[in-house]
Amino acid sequence: MQPNVISTAPPISERSPNLKPEPPQDSPAGGPEGLDPRVRIGHVHLKVADLERAIGFYRDTLGFEVTQRFGRSAAFLSAGGYHHHIGLNTWESAGGQPPAPGTTGLYHVAILYPTRAELGRALRRLLAAGVSLEGAADHGVSEALYLRDPDDNGVELYWDKPLGQWPRTDNGELAMVTRPLNLDALLQAGETAAKTAGQVSATEASARENTKLINRKIMKRILQILAVLIVLGAAATWLATGANRGWTKTSVPIKTLDQATGIEGITYQKKFLPGVDFLGAALAAAALPAAASLFFRKRKNDQNNINQLQQ
Repeated sequence: MQPNVISTAPPISERSPNLKPEPPQDSPAGGPEGLDPRVRIGHVHLKVADLERAIGFYRDTLGFEVTQRFGRSAAFLSAGGYHHHIGLNTWESAGGQPPAPGTTGLYHVAILYPTRAELGRALRRLLAAGVSLEGAADHGVSEALYLRDPDDNGVELYWDKPLGQWPRTDNGELAMVTRPLNLDALLQAGETAAKTAGQVSATEASARENTKLINRKIMKRILQILAVLIVLGAAATWLATGANRGWTKTSVPIKTLDQATGIEGITYQKKFLPGVDFLGAALAAAALPAAASLFFRKRKNDQNNINQLQQ
């Protein structure tokens, strides 16, 4: 593929000799405040002839997401969850024709991509969809692709180079240029980024599976420790309430007197050896902290494994 260059209109100074580009001036003392540098162009709203055709281009070819539709006459699309970067409507233009040459209106809408690699991926999408480019150029401050949407609106796709790479004159003014753009290199940048993204996705998927495995092991260990605690708790209760004292009982003869007949007799009463309750409580007191310590030590080790996988 041969690099292509977009033709540009003559500079303002050539179109109107009385107008010369001037560097921005500070507001005079007492004048209006300067524009806040955070101000941005928020969205563009286009009149289109066929809404579904226009949505197909901006959604399916360029990749924007439809965020809201207004029946069959309008739609909003955006990137990254914003309410809308692009509006499309047929309120006054259904079935209409593009503006004739020589009329005023939109020259093009420019869509900014975050990196050169993302612009390369956008170029690949255009080629896959069979969309022809009108041109492409390196402007010094940016690299740009130029094309037309289905309603013949001009569309620019571009990414900005780092501020420190912008060409400037000796007195610091911008010196934008129009140079050939190597489309093959741009495509290669997109392919490299796509491969890297695929590798990262595979690594993340593996980490997620390992995390799930570790979590299952943690849950299994929790259930095991809970079972031990339940058994120990039941044993401690059994010992403390004397339910097991049959193991350590002895029979002691006790004299009795029948009040009705006055006859004396002897019965045998069960007596439990001292220290059994203390022994049971001591066993439980020793076992419970040991089980808890085992649980928290294992939990800490598992969490360390998870953290290592996620790094």
